[in-house]
Amino acid sequence: MLCMKHPARIALLTLGIVLAGTVAQSRDSGGDKSKELIGRWDAMIRLADGNGQTLQFSGDGSVAESWDYERQGSYRLKGNQLSISTWSEKEQRQKKRLFDTVQDGKQLTLRESQGEEIRLTQVCKGNEVGVGVVREWYSDNFPGAIPVVALTVPLQAPVFVEFTKDGNVYFRSAPIKSTKGSYEFSGKKLILKWDGAAPLELKPRISSKKLDIRIFGDSTPELPFRRIENSECGLF
Repeated sequence: MLCMKHPARIALLTLGIVLAGTVAQSRDSGGDKSKELIGRWDAMIRLADGNGQTLQFSGDGSVAESWDYERQGSYRLKGNQLSISTWSEKEQRQKKRLFDTVQDGKQLTLRESQGEEIRLTQVCKGNEVGVGVVREWYSDNFPGAIPVVALTVPLQAPVFVEFTKDGNVYFRSAPIKSTKGSYEFSGKKLILKWDGAAPLELKPRISSKKLDIRIFGDSTPELPFRRIENSECGLF
């Protein structure tokens, strides 16, 4: 029991408790900040043919770097009518495709006039995420989505399809190359460790939707990545 004859000691003890709580809260905030890194990130700068990187950070400290092909477009959903517009390099113009949609929870079916049904499944294996079609989907066969030759018989065009809140749609191929490693993130420094390679120190700037990284001590521009919709699902 504390003795009221020593108010100075009581004040110091109270201050110590407050400071300890502040430090603990600060550490918790740092932990929450690090959670913002978890998810899949899509490179916003890619080669002319759409080749580029996708990074995936998981809560267990693992990281995966994938190289894939991507095609960007826009979409509009009105009722069950979906229109998707993408740029055609061959015709040098925007081309629009129209679909009737049927959504049943984590399943989405697109029906194009005079075309086959295209079936998509929500990528997140957990609960249903997103509002409407806004989320990432996967289809075993989405003809015409990505202009990449598929070396399969019968001919298949597997693709990841991401609808964003701001009306963009991204078609990504299955990875053509993938590397796994581990990472350390302190908030100000991101260290990537790949097997057989020296650790790479990066200086990140991160928000809920965007990640900018630059190599420490390097004068090169920052590399911008954007968070894939609901991609943190199942990675904690």
